[in-house]
Amino acid sequence: MTPEELVAELKQKTDELIQLCFDNHSQEAPPNSEMNRRWAEAENYYEMAFMWAARAATTTDTEKGVR
Repeated sequence: MTPEELVAELKQKTDELIQLCFDNHSQEAPPNSEMNRRWAEAENYYEMAFMWAARAATTTDTEKGVR
């Protein structure tokens, strides 16, 4: 798998997880409720995890010549 393919797969999986969180926000609770705040925080952490995983997937170690 190329780094680009890995990043694409990571993005797709991350999008699925973020959507799952979004779908479970309570429509009845206020937007600033503790439950909705935690769902939103989970979404943010998935986005951050994707960012670091994408960086790891595309970083090369030029000294050792490995990915």
